[in-house]
Amino acid sequence: MINFLYKYDYAKGKDTQILKITVPENLIYDELFDDIFENYTERHELRKVETTNLGTMILYTFAISTKPEIKKQDLLNRIRERNANLKVSLSYLEGEE
Repeated sequence: MINFLYKYDYAKGKDTQILKITVPENLIYDELFDDIFENYTERHELRKVETTNLGTMILYTFAISTKPEIKKQDLLNRIRERNANLKVSLSYLEGEE
């Protein structure tokens, strides 16, 4: 069974997640989530910033690796406390060859 999982790269790319956080445009991002990232991730990198909702919202996209002991729901709840309970999503990035 282990050989089968290894052969077909089961869970490949599961170490890197894409985190998207929507915030109101008047909420300044600088260091807003830094303490959360420090507590919940091994690494994080801002990948993209774009406006949404006719420019009234900003969508930040991060590549992150969460710490192994962290519950994803706890991370999302902490972020929602800071972003006025707006949309937050976490998805997995496929591994690169």
